[in-house]
Amino acid sequence: MKRIFLFVLTFALLLSCAACAPETEPAQDSVQDAAQTDQTDETPEDDAAGEASPESEEPEEEPAQPEETDPETETDDASDSPAREPLEAGSLAGQLGLESGLLSTEEVAAVEQLLGAGEEEILAALSLTEADVDTESSDESRLTLAARRDLLGTECYQTFCLSLSEPEGFYSLEFQGLLEGNTDTLTETVGALYDDAYSLYGEPDTYEGSPRVSAWLEDPSSTDSSNLTETWPLTDRLYFGISVNHMENAALIRLEYRLVVDTSSYPFTMG
Repeated sequence: MKRIFLFVLTFALLLSCAACAPETEPAQDSVQDAAQTDQTDETPEDDAAGEASPESEEPEEEPAQPEETDPETETDDASDSPAREPLEAGSLAGQLGLESGLLSTEEVAAVEQLLGAGEEEILAALSLTEADVDTESSDESRLTLAARRDLLGTECYQTFCLSLSEPEGFYSLEFQGLLEGNTDTLTETVGALYDDAYSLYGEPDTYEGSPRVSAWLEDPSSTDSSNLTETWPLTDRLYFGISVNHMENAALIRLEYRLVVDTSSYPFTMG
């Protein structure tokens, strides 16, 4: 009986182990499957991360952007000409003779300093007052002095011409007078003025092709034009000109110390 009992007990234990074995193995298989699944899921992410890695692709260089410039700065740089300094009162007193003859080199320099000045500044710089102005012959564009200028016995008006548009201010000093006499007398007087200008200012540079005073002096019958001109360069900013408008037994003369604007201003004629 004892042996039979031991046999039955042993057989029962074997059946119990056999029954427990299938439940344990699926659990291990599940763990292995889960591990394989995790490895499979991680592979695409790793690949994607590898493709997106900054080391695999070089960043594109952005095109250089042009530097922005300030229009106001450009305007300031383009304007190289300094602002004109006003002349002090009396600064040109005695430097510009207002009595007779053509202007000397020193007087031409004084006229050049006045370029761009207004009426009040001109009078103050020359130590003149309103009493020195011919009000009947003056207006906002012309400042005519009361004193007349003697040119070889001919009394001439002395006028500072003023521009009312840009560039504003003084641009020309004019002497105007009327010569009377026959052709010989006129050519003699104008010839003397021409000789004085030639002595002071050298060779003229009158615009080629224009009716010239010098040609008329050599032969009055050489030109049919009644308007004659001759010009001399004085400085980079000023030129001197003689204009003659001759007629029977008379001639209107105008001498100018005038601002050079451009070469198209040559030749100037009687206005």
